[in-house]
Amino acid sequence: RPETFSRSFEVRGSMEAVSEAFISPEINGQIRELAVSRGQTVQKGDLLVRLNTDVTEKSIEEIRTSLELARKVFEKQEELWEKQIGSEIQYLEARNNVESLEARLATLQKQLELAEIKAPFKGIIEDIMVKQGELASPGMPMLHLVNLDRMRIRAQISESYLNSVARVDLVEVRFPSYPEMILKEPISRLGEVIDAQTRTFSLEVELNNPSEKLKP
Repeated sequence: RPETFSRSFEVRGSMEAVSEAFISPEINGQIRELAVSRGQTVQKGDLLVRLNTDVTEKSIEEIRTSLELARKVFEKQEELWEKQIGSEIQYLEARNNVESLEARLATLQKQLELAEIKAPFKGIIEDIMVKQGELASPGMPMLHLVNLDRMRIRAQISESYLNSVARVDLVEVRFPSYPEMILKEPISRLGEVIDAQTRTFSLEVELNNPSEKLKP
C-alpha cells in the first residue's frame, strides 16, 4: 500500500542561549558597587555595576563653572559685536570657548552614564568575575548574563548530506537528560560554507524554552 517513506540520520549538536553575554565596561574605573548577585534575575535596563565617578563629577562641576563664565563673556562680546564694537576675532574666540566647553561637558556626562553598567536584556546572572573595589577596564568580563527563554542548537553536518537537507525540513530533537522529551522544530539556518578540514556545514535550530528545563 502506498505510504510516505522518510529517511533520517543522526547528528550530535550543542546548545546555547540565543541571548547570552559577558558584560564588560566601556571605560576604566574602580568598582564602587555590585548591584546584583549570582542567580539573580534582572530586567533589561537594571543596574548591574556602578564604577567610581568622583573624578568625573568634580570635572563636571569645574566645566560648568567655566561654562557659566564663558557664556557671560560671549553674551557681552555678542552685544558689542552687534554694535560693531570690538574685533571679530574676540567675538569668534568667545563663541568657540563656549562651544568647546559644551562639548567637553557632554563628553564628561557621557562618561558618567557609562560608569553605570546596565543589563542589555532580561536574564539570569550566571556568574560574577569581579569584586567590589577592584579595577575594571574595557574588554574585561565582569558578569555572565544569560536568558533561557530561547535556545539555539548548533550541529555540523557532513557535506554528503548537502542535497538531503533543506530549510523546509523538520528536525527531531532528543535530549539525553530528558529521554521523554522529543521536539520537532524547523531548521532556522543552514551554513553556506563547507569547512575545509572537517568537510561539514553548519545547521542551526532555534526553539522556545518556557520552562527553562533546557540549559546551554
